[in-house]
Amino acid sequence: MDETRIYSVDSETFDELSRANDELIQYLQWLIERKDLEAINKFIPIVRRTTDLFLVIIEGLPRKYLTF
Repeated sequence: MDETRIYSVDSETFDELSRANDELIQYLQWLIERKDLEAINKFIPIVRRTTDLFLVIIEGLPRKYLTF
């Protein structure tokens, strides 16, 4: 079994990651408005995975509860 490691992220780095995730979500919304289904289908899993990883950081959830 893999060893569990805990990493800390400074607030500035976390804020940058959060802004990047927000931009991904905004871009996804832009694609939805344009009804670009091929791009949406490729992009949704990336946004979902990134958002889920933030839940791991913020909530301390075990990765086994994530959707990806």
